Amino acid sequence: MIFLTIFLLIFTYLFLSIWLRRRTLPPGPIPLPLLGNMHQLAFKMLVKKKDFAESIRDFVKEYGSVHTFWFGPLATVHICDYPNAADAMIRKGASFSNRELPYLFDLSRKGRGILAANDTHWLEQRRFALHTLKNFGLGRNIMEERIMFEFDITCEALEKQMEDDSLSINPNHTFDLLIANIINRMLFTDRFEKKDEEEFFALKAKLDNLFDDFELYDLLLNKWTMRIPFLRQRVDAMLKPQNDIVRFLQNQVDRRKKEIADGSHTFEGNGEDFVDAFLIQIEKEKESNSTTSFE
Repeated sequence: MIFLTIFLLIFTYLFLSIWLRRRTLPPGPIPLPLLGNMHQLAFKMLVKKKDFAESIRDFVKEYGSVHTFWFGPLATVHICDYPNAADAMIRKGASFSNRELPYLFDLSRKGRGILAANDTHWLEQRRFALHTLKNFGLGRNIMEERIMFEFDITCEALEKQMEDDSLSINPNHTFDLLIANIINRMLFTDRFEKKDEEEFFALKAKLDNLFDDFELYDLLLNKWTMRIPFLRQRVDAMLKPQNDIVRFLQNQVDRRKKEIADGSHTFEGNGEDFVDAFLIQIEKEKESNSTTSFE
């Protein structure tokens, strides 16, 4: 009896909190505590055999092109027509720039960077990234030349493999390395040489496994669920590949700082790569004594 009373009190509290929040949101299907509208989505996808897009179109027909859908306890507003999407994302882009960031993202990035940040921090980093990439040739022939340089090296490697009568060629391996070298040259000027390839593919394998194991409910985790042991273990397992990649990048940044300190690397203008530009910006912000996201 006591258990039933406690359950009803918790259920009533959750239902009322959802009901109060719904008053300020666009119309949508009635959610259940904890489940939200996931049971309705599951019914359409598993019983009616519709894909996700078809299921959302059903909600559009019933509740309109702007409606609320609850992924568990998380309320999301779906904009499903072009005029409203253009109005929200282009004409009123600044008002809608903030995003609901899953707790898992905050654990890994601590509100830093571009993909997992909001407010002035996100705006400052985004503006800097676009400006820096433009200086380094994004959208111009300079960037095309860098890409073609890596492409030529890749083609030469493929031709050599064919000349050596290789029985099989793994295109995934080849083009993963091509893309990685293009990105790494923009970041650090360096490319992955033969001795570095093993480390790169080890990191990529960990990241691939992370994406393969990722489930929709992982986005619903919060700081309270971290108290549940098996969920805490799952989060730790998902964070490890990200931490390994951050550690790899940090090692390269530390090496660059050491090269600058001993004089083996010098700045010219805006620097040679993205890391140079970022380090230059850090020094500028220090000199101005301003509150900044550059650290």
